[in-house]
Formats: sequence, structure tokens, C-alpha cells
Amino acid sequence: MKNFINEKILVTGHTGFKGSWLSKILNLGGAKVIGLSNKIEDYHLCYKNLSSNIFDKEIFENVENADFSKIIEKEKIDIIFYLAAQALVPSAFLDPHKTIISNVAGASKFLDSLNTIDRDIAVVFVTSDKVYENNEWIYGYRENDKLGGIDPYSASKTAAEIIIRSYYECYLKKKSNISFGIARAGNVIGGGDFSPGRIIPDAINALKKNKTLFVKNPKATRPWQHVLEPLNGYLNFATHLKSKKLDGEIFNFGPNLSDNLSVLSLLELLKKKLPDLNFDILATDTDIIEHKLLYLDTTKAQKILNWKPRMTIENSVTWLADWYRTYLNEVELLENIMEEQIENYWNL
Repeated sequence: MKNFINEKILVTGHTGFKGSWLSKILNLGGAKVIGLSNKIEDYHLCYKNLSSNIFDKEIFENVENADFSKIIEKEKIDIIFYLAAQALVPSAFLDPHKTIISNVAGASKFLDSLNTIDRDIAVVFVTSDKVYENNEWIYGYRENDKLGGIDPYSASKTAAEIIIRSYYECYLKKKSNISFGIARAGNVIGGGDFSPGRIIPDAINALKKNKTLFVKNPKATRPWQHVLEPLNGYLNFATHLKSKKLDGEIFNFGPNLSDNLSVLSLLELLKKKLPDLNFDILATDTDIIEHKLLYLDTTKAQKILNWKPRMTIENSVTWLADWYRTYLNEVELLENIMEEQIENYWNL
């Protein structure tokens, strides 16, 4: 974290789950954080529990229409973490056009603005592990594997990556002042995620209301990882980009393959930490198309960035349970537990 002291860093999507944690990490590391997001939503509870001095400046406007070049030049930005997106799979099914506008047109508008920038900046563009053409393989997808995506969310992120590659090869690659890379992360869990339609937030909401959670895809297996794991990867990647290394590269950030779990196994592990949680299997099928298996190969990040997962899935679930237990019983201490978990993670 010391690599970012006094750096001016733009975090798009700063009110979201990962954006909130990233902003807190950067603030603790001495960076000057500028946040850019759409309006604050009801489920941005992690962000709402951050103190106001986290950000050097906050900008709330339609991100896909934002004047990025003006913001970058005016705020003298050094590093950009682009996390802004419509990231909810169920929402993408309900309104695919809105998701495509946010994830595809938003990416294009941002990339177009970089072509006019003269100052030195490093850019980490965060996409998704859902960009791979999913063949239900039992081994991890590598960064050079074929892209695809049949559901609206996956398709929007895949389309964004194709556009990103086009902009990079035709424009950004020629600009020596811009170092650019793509980060793909697995399914992120941890304290502070309240996004509707995700398994952990749905479980916590059921627990809070003393209701039973009905699980729709219990056998689906995902690369679950604590939120601090990919954020550590993004920060590591940004440090290399800032040093003019690894321009144009793509990295996966995910757990060890042995830590991939089914949805049911994840909930069983969570119930050990939060015994009052009750869940059952949903009897009817869902209309939402989701693949059953998804694994990521992180060999490239481990070899080139010297990054590797620091936490087991059991550690991850323990930490997220501690965060939500605090949320349910001592909400005023949430930022304290975030700081404690960040410090503990960097000491692992």
C-alpha cells in the first residue's frame, strides 16, 4: 500500500462493494482518492458506512456520459481503477439494454477519452471472469482462452473486452504516456456486499429478517474469493503499470482450485459461522441461464506479478461472517472492522 502515498487515484464505481473496499485501502495507504459513480443506491451500505474523509473528492453523475478527459486533467490523476459497471446478473436479464449501455458504451466512452490525455497515467480496467466461453471445463480458464458469453451480463462484459482490445491496439498502444491493463476476477465475497440477487447478500438479508433462504442453483461451482484478494492483485498490477511494465496485459485473479465450492457448500460453511442462518433448495427452475462450473487459472499472475491467494475459503467465510455479525449487532463499528481486516490481510 505504501506505493500509493500522495498518488491521485480515480476509482470509478467507488460506491460499490469492491469500490468501497478499494477506496478504503488506498486511503489507508496515503493516496488521494477521487470517486466517480452514479447515484448512491439503497444497497450501497458498505460505502454508506465509510467516514467522509476517505475521499479527496467525489463526483456523482452518469458514468457512461462522464467527461473523463476533463476529470483526469483537472484532478491531475495518476492512476485509474475502472470498476464502474452494471454488475448484477439478474438485473441484466431484466433489462439487457441498460446493462449493455452501461458496460459497453460506458467502456467505449472512457477509452475514447484516454486518447486525448497527455499526462502519464496507469489504468487497470476491471472486467469479469464471466467473459470466457464457458465449456463447463473442470480446469481453470487462462487469459488467452476464447471469449464468449450467452447471458446478457456475460455478453456485455465480453463485448466490452473486444472493444477494449480494439482501442488498445489502434490507439492506446501508441501512447507512451498511458499504461493499460485488464483484470479479470472470480466471484468476490466479503463483508459489505448487499447487491440483490447474490448468494451472500441474500443469505444475510434472510438471516436479518429471520426467514429461510431458498437456493436456486445449489450445485453451481464458482471461484469464490475474499474481496481483498483481487484488490491486492489490482494494486499490484497498477504498481507495475505505473513503472511502465506489462502494458496491454491481462491477468486473472482467483482462488486456488481446491477452494472452489458449490453454492450449497458455501452456504453450509457460512452456517457454521452464523448458526441462525436457514436455507432450503428451491424446487422450481429459474429462467436465468447460468453455467454450473467456472474455474480460473491464475498461473500468469503468480509467475509475473508474484501474486497468489493468501486466504483459504474458510478464512474468507470467517472474515465475511465477522463483518456481517458486526453489521447486525454493532453497525457503528463497521469501518473499524474493515480497517482491522485490511491490516490483517496485508500481514498474512
